Amino acid sequence: LEVDDPEEELEVLMRLVVPDAVPPKVKVVARFGDVITCRIKRKDMEAVYASPLKFSIKAARYFGQNKVAAHVAPTTPAPVPPSGTTSEVILGVIDWGCDFTHPNFRHEDGTTRLLGIWDQSVTKKTGGLRPYGYGSFYSRAQINKALQSSQPFRTLQYHPAKADAAGIGAHGTHVLDIAGGNGRVGTAGMAPGAQLAFVHLSAGDTGGRANLGDSVRILEAIHFLQHLAAGRPLSINMSVGRHGGPHDGQTLVERAIDNFLEAVPNTMLCQSTGNYFTSNTHAAGSIRPGKSSRLPFFIHQADKTPNELEVWYSGKDVFDAVLRTDSIQIEVPLDNKKELINSDGLIVGRMYHRKKDPVNGKNHINIFLYPNAPPGQWEVVLSGRVVRDGRFNAWIERDTGARHNQARFLPHIVSYHTTTGTVCNGFNSLVVGAYDSHAQNFAFGPFSSMGPTVDGRCKPDLVAPGVRIVAARSAQRWHTTSKGALTIMSGTSMASPHVAGTVARVLELLPPGTPFHVIRNIILSSTDAVRTQEGARLGHGLLNAERALQYARRYVQSVTRLLPEAVVDNALISSN
Repeated sequence: LEVDDPEEELEVLMRLVVPDAVPPKVKVVARFGDVITCRIKRKDMEAVYASPLKFSIKAARYFGQNKVAAHVAPTTPAPVPPSGTTSEVILGVIDWGCDFTHPNFRHEDGTTRLLGIWDQSVTKKTGGLRPYGYGSFYSRAQINKALQSSQPFRTLQYHPAKADAAGIGAHGTHVLDIAGGNGRVGTAGMAPGAQLAFVHLSAGDTGGRANLGDSVRILEAIHFLQHLAAGRPLSINMSVGRHGGPHDGQTLVERAIDNFLEAVPNTMLCQSTGNYFTSNTHAAGSIRPGKSSRLPFFIHQADKTPNELEVWYSGKDVFDAVLRTDSIQIEVPLDNKKELINSDGLIVGRMYHRKKDPVNGKNHINIFLYPNAPPGQWEVVLSGRVVRDGRFNAWIERDTGARHNQARFLPHIVSYHTTTGTVCNGFNSLVVGAYDSHAQNFAFGPFSSMGPTVDGRCKPDLVAPGVRIVAARSAQRWHTTSKGALTIMSGTSMASPHVAGTVARVLELLPPGTPFHVIRNIILSSTDAVRTQEGARLGHGLLNAERALQYARRYVQSVTRLLPEAVVDNALISSN
């Protein structure tokens, strides 16, 4: 029997009542306004939770990549194009697997275009990158030294194949090339002159999960990129996602991202909206007083993974909640929790019915089914005891690995609306869906998630090419360096870096001090309109990179007419 270590430091997200007032025994790592990432010793958690300085505490949540499919297409290197002028803009990618040896991330003289790589997945008994306390940072000088060796991956002690379990190429390498590859192999990315930075995500528990990221470490990756940029313009791409959450922009991660963008000028963060349109993992409805609603879902016989289901509904309502299958049934009243026990007396799951989440005031049903839970059809039954609103939304959490690992709602209750990812429903970032740029007539990527948010806002914000995108393929695990290969992948993960790279080009033109909303307006006002019956998947339209650059130039011209001469000179210097 394992006993929890009272001295163990837990990675936690916290929202503070007052941004500068932190509860005792809390070690702050990264600040985003009133949201912090922090470390709390297990023995102190109860006292911190009771502190009046704490508004909300959330544990880390795991995230995966938003990718659909890949097909390997190796090529020989093309003639090297003119290198152009190196930009001062930093293009940062938060993802998995960066092949720093690929020609598209190297200058003509063979040196790296990367400012650095922070590999969060490296486990060390002591140390780690400060102030985070984990992972290894590889600087530009270290990467260049490795590139001069005959075995650069071994020299740097970082191989992109650690994030390529399927052998189809690392997700992050493909994404980075779309955003900022220089075209030494294949076609140049959207911002071929940008300076690059990469964070290889991992979860706090790296045992078996080194290819995933969690919410704490995602925010600390953003914090890291901000400090690496050191005041220079920064465009960040984050193609990660999950299904669950309230989808109202009120998670602590979304709030932190919004705070970050409001506080740091000349910065934008782009996110993929998710590939969940056809996943059959969202259901929604409305309960009348005294009536019930049934939410049947199915767990495959071969599914040996945990499963999770969430229901969110108004804090003004009181629902009765029952979870049942053929052999098990439990009822959990509001503000209670219960274990799910099978006929052998074994715990196969837990069900929580939380009252008024402190962040959004909604009631929250959270069901965890363990790998030993019986497969087959399950059902959640919601009954209206006190109904003032009646509306509810339910999501089955995303699973990884084989297709049969994903539990799904039965088709007759599935809702395709509000299938956006967990942390891409905020207010300030640019959230990107996918369309098929190869189609003769406009067509969405069949997987691309649909909005709106639960509170009715437009998400995604726009769409970009995300079907059969050709970009860099990382070296395979037995390779000592890149073979200069390309691969084809599809997903909203491929759409988002098109926008992030465009943002980087826009940032090259904008004067210092440009707020996030100007950057956002330039991108969204320059989109192409299309006619579609699925406007909730389209956002404001199709990315038009050239028009975005034109609008950025117009903005600079309009600003220079209003600024004092000295400020104008600085702005022009910065944009040249």
